[in-house]
Amino acid sequence: MSKVVGIIIGLGNHGTISGLHVKSRHSIGMLACNALALQYDTQWKYERKFKAYTSYLEFNKDRILLMKSKFPMNINGKSLIRAVKEFDVDHSNILVLHDDLDRKLGKLSWKRSGSAGGHNGVRSVISYLKTDEFSRLRIGIGRPRNKRLVTQYVLNDFTEIEVPTVKNCIIESLHEIKKNVFADYLIEPDNTEVIEEAID
Repeated sequence: MSKVVGIIIGLGNHGTISGLHVKSRHSIGMLACNALALQYDTQWKYERKFKAYTSYLEFNKDRILLMKSKFPMNINGKSLIRAVKEFDVDHSNILVLHDDLDRKLGKLSWKRSGSAGGHNGVRSVISYLKTDEFSRLRIGIGRPRNKRLVTQYVLNDFTEIEVPTVKNCIIESLHEIKKNVFADYLIEPDNTEVIEEAID
């Protein structure tokens, strides 16, 4: 039987996913997971034991698990720790994809360890894993000028003007994931038309 050698979890709001479709700026990490699944033509299914939508990328006798938790953002680490224990995955082979208010829309940034930087989803992952030693790809969504509008801003969907930038950013994130985390497994994304379906 094939072995799960790594986990990629896209953070987001449990109330904004329904199968493939994802809404809200706060769930852009889930959009990147959708793009990976589409790239490899693999299907999502709901696994009750993880309380998450999952998809598996197959590589001979190895697999990489994609996850989108159905827990609220501030406890989505629950889904991840269940999968980590189930498959005995080392923390060095975990990748968390999440939104970042402090970077402009579409800007990507890596972080290998350290604090959650105010992100409740990352804080949950750190709490459940009991370590901050795991890879994170931070995907910029920008922030509103009025700080009081942050909650409304992150929970809203991308505007029509933002969508092209988001699509390009998602495609670039796949290149980054291939290059920096699972280089021995992932291939370069070569069908951008299919990948763009992740946000449509």
